[in-house]
Amino acid sequence: MKKLIIVTAAALALFISCGTSPKPIETPTDTPVAQVDSPKQVTITVWLPTTLTVAYADGIISSVIKTDYDESGKPTNETTLDGKKNLISARAWTWSGEDGAIIVATNAVGSPTGKTEISYAEGRPVKETMYDAKGAVQSTDESAYDADGNRSSHTVTTGTGGGITTKYDIANGKVKTITILDATGSPIKRFERAFNPDGTIAAESEFDADATLKSVIAYAYSDGKLVKEETRSPTGIVRSRIEYVNDENGNPITAKLYDRQGKLAEVRTTEWKGFSKTIISK
Repeated sequence: MKKLIIVTAAALALFISCGTSPKPIETPTDTPVAQVDSPKQVTITVWLPTTLTVAYADGIISSVIKTDYDESGKPTNETTLDGKKNLISARAWTWSGEDGAIIVATNAVGSPTGKTEISYAEGRPVKETMYDAKGAVQSTDESAYDADGNRSSHTVTTGTGGGITTKYDIANGKVKTITILDATGSPIKRFERAFNPDGTIAAESEFDADATLKSVIAYAYSDGKLVKEETRSPTGIVRSRIEYVNDENGNPITAKLYDRQGKLAEVRTTEWKGFSKTIISK
């Protein structure tokens, strides 16, 4: 499971008009003036995964992914091992301040298999370009954000010119509808979300290009933490489910995946590390 984290930002424009005659002197009144709170710097803890262990139902480990970070929480290295702790692949990050990063991927013997260049704006990725081992462009990802810093669109363009765009319909800071479009702008899929009164996602429904319901993911919580999600058919038959165990910080440390027969298929265990981050609070 991945956790996705969103950092918001706002822009303010000030317009000043000038007259040809001096303004009259204003006499102070007893009318109270509303006080506007200035933005404040707030330090929060951001939790990032350091080790993901994937095991079969019988407990045999199939893979382990380890990620290292610098003091600020930026990833620096990632290795993927098989169940016998043999190296499968690796990735290494080189950062250019806060504005960009280059990720070089290598195989088990250290030979380059590809490269990714990422550009950031206000801490958010705006463009990613993926290259193969020979330097040819494989794909380009571009993201756009609204005034509050929420991702509003994401476009993936392949090296041959094909592409897919994902549009996010946001209301009150929450993604209500996700629409996936092909290169011509025609819809491929649509996802609609329903929310609980506390703002957590209650369900996500998937529709095809003809607006036919294909599946529904239902979410269950305990003390505000996600503990189960079920993927159901349009008629309500459970196709699969995931059960989560969370730590005291709300991070999922164990995820058990079950198939449509209700049999355990896979267990994922995640270790987390907290990093302090200063943000601007309005």
